[in-house]
Amino acid sequence: MKFNIVYGNHGTNPVGVEGIITYVKACVESAGHRTSLSPIPVMDKINILIDGFCDPFEDIVLNRLQPRPPLILVATENVSPEGYWPGATAPFIEKQARFTCLRRISRSVEAVWCMLPQQVDQYKYTFGIENVFCLPHGYVDGYYGFDYIDECDRDIDFFFSGSMTEYRQSIMDRLSSARFNCVSLDPGVSNFIRNEAISRSKICLALRQEPNWPSPSISRIHHHLMAQSFVSSEKCEDDSVLDPYIEVVEPDYLHEICIETIVRGGTAGMGALNHQRFRRETDVTQAVAAILEASAGGF
Repeated sequence: MKFNIVYGNHGTNPVGVEGIITYVKACVESAGHRTSLSPIPVMDKINILIDGFCDPFEDIVLNRLQPRPPLILVATENVSPEGYWPGATAPFIEKQARFTCLRRISRSVEAVWCMLPQQVDQYKYTFGIENVFCLPHGYVDGYYGFDYIDECDRDIDFFFSGSMTEYRQSIMDRLSSARFNCVSLDPGVSNFIRNEAISRSKICLALRQEPNWPSPSISRIHHHLMAQSFVSSEKCEDDSVLDPYIEVVEPDYLHEICIETIVRGGTAGMGALNHQRFRRETDVTQAVAAILEASAGGF
């Protein structure tokens, strides 16, 4: 089968979704299929769309392309029948408009791939479709290459990359006030800059967006594990399949445990060991092949 990953709904330079595009491409190719990239769906391939739609792009997908090419939707957000998770960082009006577009497009896709097992039934119920699968997060060849830097040469103590909320900023500020070198980058930064900073970091943080946020940032954690980073993550209501390879910390003790860990040292070596176990135990090739067959085996 031939696949095409569509990026046009994220602009001409989709750095905000570059990581998930790179991962999906690597997964599909690990299962033996060819992939291409284009700004809009193409007629002769199975098209994979990354969520985040607006009305003009929805019109292209649903109305202008006839006959409509086969579509698979990659859904990165947590949903409920009322819309996206209410704590999401996008403004409410924008968030709900995107959700409305997502609901309409979901009626025309062959399958939906979500990020967490806990979201499979939620997507089925919310959108009334059965072909919903969880995209596994594990080791795959063809992802980014990362430089491994010895711990003595790592000059960033704590690193965070993602949408900055007041809650996340308060954690970074508290660590900075303890005289640690803390670096944060927003989602619009190119990945060659982000990956260079990750390689220089002793501890990479996975932080909830808000105190009541239910799910871990699994794509962020996965990216760090692929980079051989030592990851400290706040414990969430939902568990993650990646928890065995990172340090999961009760939020009330995150500050103290992070400081204890960095003072003790050895995070670069622990990150490398965690990566080795992750690579050995989580290869996704067979699981992805099964999802591709279930999603698009008829084409």
